[in-house]
Amino acid sequence: MAAPIRQLEVKQRNLTVLLAEVTGVDLARRTIEASSPGVGVRKVPFDYLVVATGMRPSYFGHDEFARYAPSLKNLSDAETIRAKILGAFELAATTEDERERARQMTFVLVGAGPTGVELAASLAHMVKASIILLDGAKRILPTFSEAVSRRVARRLEKLGVRVVTDVKVETVDDKGVTAGGNRIPSATVLWTAGVAARRFPRCWVPVPTAWGGRSLTRS
Repeated sequence: MAAPIRQLEVKQRNLTVLLAEVTGVDLARRTIEASSPGVGVRKVPFDYLVVATGMRPSYFGHDEFARYAPSLKNLSDAETIRAKILGAFELAATTEDERERARQMTFVLVGAGPTGVELAASLAHMVKASIILLDGAKRILPTFSEAVSRRVARRLEKLGVRVVTDVKVETVDDKGVTAGGNRIPSATVLWTAGVAARRFPRCWVPVPTAWGGRSLTRS
């Protein structure tokens, strides 16, 4: 569910929401320059500045995968994924080619973190299909305890999800995925692995960045 941020104003009396595009930051004067529709450019003072530009999917140096493997980070992504899934059902129902039907009914999820695990389980509850969850780590949910990882893996397998770990995705195209040297024919590949910080103009806040685009800051 997505809720308008202005709903926060109802409960937070000391909060002001402004629709504007930040065009500059003056750290010395502690102001930002913001261009607001219908108002123009204005200076907004601050005591503390939090730059929270969100995140974007990380394809780990293989941005070409994005064309065939959409991620799930916003409402637009969700609509794209829904259209791919429904389209696969329609094509599977109309084709007379058994191999093509099997390809249409094979869903591959790349990344067995919380997003991948939740999406795989949701698909398994909704449809009878071949659902394959891939990850390059030794186990799913690698940031969780091993006990939780084992328990969730068993649950996914009971739901019919095929869990494949310790494999790296080598190629993704319109016909499927190659992972760990094995080809998996699939019409629906979903990217649920990795995120990176959204880029923002370095002229705003010229700070060095670390892995994943994160800004290095000091307290």
